Amino acid sequence: MKARKKPVEIEYYPCEVEYLKDIMKWSTDKRPITIVRDNLLKIQTLEWVHSATEKDMVIKWVNWEVYPIKKEIFEKTYNY
Repeated sequence: MKARKKPVEIEYYPCEVEYLKDIMKWSTDKRPITIVRDNLLKIQTLEWVHSATEKDMVIKWVNWEVYPIKKEIFEKTYNY
């Protein structure tokens, strides 16, 4: 069997100091986002806690799930 992802529009920000306030708006009690340093975030997901650095993009996916993704993978996967 094979399947193809449905086209889904996401929101994203580079994990950079100037976007931290926007990313922090996605933090919730159930899925907190913590600023460890200016260029390092900890993001609680359904699976575990992810780290995001300036080499990552932070995306808000389906059902408000927030995940980090490497910039090079983001650029190969998404049109923006």
